[in-house]
Amino acid sequence: MDSKDSYFILALETSGRFGSVVAGKNDTVFLEKSFSDILRHSAELFGTTRQILSELNAQPRDVKEVYISSGPGSFTGLRIAFAAAKGWHLVNGARVVAANTMDVLAQNALQYIKDKNINSKQACDARVGIIIDAKRGQFFTAVFKYINGQWQRVSEDQMLTAAEFLNSYCGGGPPMWLLGEGLLYYQKLFSHPDVIILPQEYWHARASAVFAVGRKLAKAGQYSNPAGLVPNYLRRPVE
Repeated sequence: MDSKDSYFILALETSGRFGSVVAGKNDTVFLEKSFSDILRHSAELFGTTRQILSELNAQPRDVKEVYISSGPGSFTGLRIAFAAAKGWHLVNGARVVAANTMDVLAQNALQYIKDKNINSKQACDARVGIIIDAKRGQFFTAVFKYINGQWQRVSEDQMLTAAEFLNSYCGGGPPMWLLGEGLLYYQKLFSHPDVIILPQEYWHARASAVFAVGRKLAKAGQYSNPAGLVPNYLRRPVE
C-alpha cells in the first residue's frame, strides 16, 4: 500500500484481558492484530502497532487519528492506551477519540446476530447486558436494546452486584443476553430464567469494535481533548 497522502486511523483495545490493534482509513479496517496472549498490553502494544504499519507500508507520521477504549475496565490496561494516544497526539498531532468500553462490547452482540443468523424480530425482543468484573463482589454493567439495527442504551454505566443487576433488569421481561469478561469466574451468579449467556468468544472487546464506535464519534465531531483526557474508571483505582 502506497503511504503517499496516507491518513491512517489506529484503534487500540487494552481495557480487558485480551489486547488488539487495528489500522484503517475512513470506515474501512485494513488490518487487525491481537496480542499473543492475555495481559500482554504493555509488552506488545507498540510492537504490534509497528508491525501493522510496516505491513501497510505506512509510517508513524501517517497516523492522524487514534481511537481508544476508554473504560470502565482494567485500570492498568486503560492507562497504557491513554498514554499511547497522548503520545501520538504530542508527536503527530493525531486527534483522539475515547470510545466507551460498554459501547464497544455491545458491538459483539451485533456480530453474534450476524454469526447466528438471528432475525430482526428475535433481536428486537432481546436486550444485551455487559458484565465486567469490578472486584469486591461488584460488576461494571450497562444494558442495551436493539433498535434500528443498533444496540441503544437503556442504562448508564453502573457498578452493581450480580443480585442488584438481576433484580433491576430481569424479572419476567424480554430475554437478557449477557457478555463480558466479568462472566469468566462469576457466570453462576447471573443464572436466571431471563438470562442467556452468549458464547465466550463474544465476551472480550476487540480493536475493530473500538474502530466502529470511534468512527461514529469522529463523524459527529466528538473528539477528546488529549490534555484533559482520563480513563472512565467508574470507581477510583486503589492507591
